[in-house]
Amino acid sequence: MLIILGTLSDKGKRVIDEETSRSDGSKTSNNPTPAEIDNDTRTHGPLLPSGSGLPSKTAWHKVIWEDPVSLDVNWVESRVEWEYDTPNARVYYLSGLSSSYWLTPSGWVRDLNYSNSEWYYLDNQGRVAIETAEHFSNDIFCDLFHNDPLTNFPPDHAYYPDIKIVGSWTGGYWFQSNSTVSGPCSWLLHKEYVTGSEN
Repeated sequence: MLIILGTLSDKGKRVIDEETSRSDGSKTSNNPTPAEIDNDTRTHGPLLPSGSGLPSKTAWHKVIWEDPVSLDVNWVESRVEWEYDTPNARVYYLSGLSSSYWLTPSGWVRDLNYSNSEWYYLDNQGRVAIETAEHFSNDIFCDLFHNDPLTNFPPDHAYYPDIKIVGSWTGGYWFQSNSTVSGPCSWLLHKEYVTGSEN
C-alpha cells in the first residue's frame, strides 16, 4: 500500500490523500445480486500476470460536497482497474485507488480513525470492488456564514461510509454510495457525483 500526502495551493491550501493498493489471495462467494453486494463474503483472489492479453477497464465513482458558492469542501473517490475474461466469467484485479480531499482554509479536517479503503472479489471472482470510507468535520463552518461572535455553533460533519465501484466480468461496472452531512449549517451543502470509465 502506497500513501501519498500532498498539498495544492490554488485558491488556498488543499489537502489530498491518495491510497493505492495491490494484493493477492483467493475468493469464495455466495453469488449475490448487485443489490446484495454488502452481504457477500469478501476475500482476495489471484492476480493475473501482466501481459495476459485480456481486455482491461478502469472505472471510478466520486461523491463531492460543495458549499453555497460551489467550492468543493470535501470529496471521496473510489477507482478500480481490472482485466475481464468474459468467456470464463472472471475478473482479475490490477489496481485500486482511494482518494480524499478536504478544504482546510474553511476549517474542514479529516478523521483518521474513520478512514478505510479495501478491495475484494465478489461472485466467485466474477466482480471486483473497491470501497472507501471517510469522515470530515468542521468546527467553524457556521461561523463563516453568521456574524454572531456570541454563538458557539456545534461542528458540521460529512460522512462517507460507503463509496464503492464494482467492475464485472462483462466489462461493465456499477457504483454504490452513501454519503450524508449533519450539523447546524449542513443544509448549506449540496452533493454532486462524478462517475465514469475508460478502456
